[in-house]
Amino acid sequence: MLLEGEVVIIAEWADAAGTTLRIQDFQLQGRSFIPLFSDDAQFIQQMANTPFAEKGLAIDCKELIRRLHGDELLILNPGTDQQVQFDKEDFEPFL
Repeated sequence: MLLEGEVVIIAEWADAAGTTLRIQDFQLQGRSFIPLFSDDAQFIQQMANTPFAEKGLAIDCKELIRRLHGDELLILNPGTDQQVQFDKEDFEPFL
């Protein structure tokens, strides 16, 4: 289950205390989405040779979901055959 551990996102901590997270989003058909990667290997495979290659951040999936505003679209392993789309509400029963 996705919520059982960490995912890798394109992000950085905005402060030294690690309280504010800047998450990179992208646009898909006019809607903001956040790419999630199931592990470092997926992240490296998808982000190699891009400006985001050094911006991978592993984060507990539950912690990430708690930080969302609620209207974001999440895409797990975008650009692969295993790509899956989620909304925050898909995770609500597990939080």
